Amino acid sequence: MNCNKLVLSFLLMTFGLKAGAEDALVVKSLGRAPSKMLKMKSSKVPTYEIFKDKTIPRLDIGEEASVEATSSITKIEAKAFVLKPLEKLSSPKVPEIDKKMGPLSLTAPKVVTSEKAMEKIPAIKELKAVTEPPVQEAEAKPKTLLNLKEADYKLLEALIYLDQHKNNEQALALLGELLKGNDYKYESLYA
Repeated sequence: MNCNKLVLSFLLMTFGLKAGAEDALVVKSLGRAPSKMLKMKSSKVPTYEIFKDKTIPRLDIGEEASVEATSSITKIEAKAFVLKPLEKLSSPKVPEIDKKMGPLSLTAPKVVTSEKAMEKIPAIKELKAVTEPPVQEAEAKPKTLLNLKEADYKLLEALIYLDQHKNNEQALALLGELLKGNDYKYESLYA
């Protein structure tokens, strides 16, 4: 019941209800505790376990207390909201152009050099044409560099397990298989 008074006082403060409006609020439900079978995590989140053979149980987390208003509340005071009047903003000033400035005066182009000076420039001899170097056609034929057999792959895999992965058991199993064959019999003994 203490919770109900707390809810009522909160609603009164929030909506600014007059005294006497306290009777207009009726407790709709007192609330209900969650199921006793409900497990709570450490983060206070309700949870349940699911097993393969059983059906999923219904999650019962309880119900909150609620309050309902009756029709006897007639007036709720609200603070008046007054808008500021709109102010007309002035437009920015247009920049003024100096009328005294007038058009730009153009002068005749200046002579930088004379025709006699141009004649004194020595002529450059034409360069010899560069011939293309002779290029032989390349024949792209694939060549097999190394033809690996199954025993080669086993030895390589055993060395990788031994050196890189430090998995001695797997390396020993592969080297034991190589001991039975004739290809890498001595190499597998010393690996």
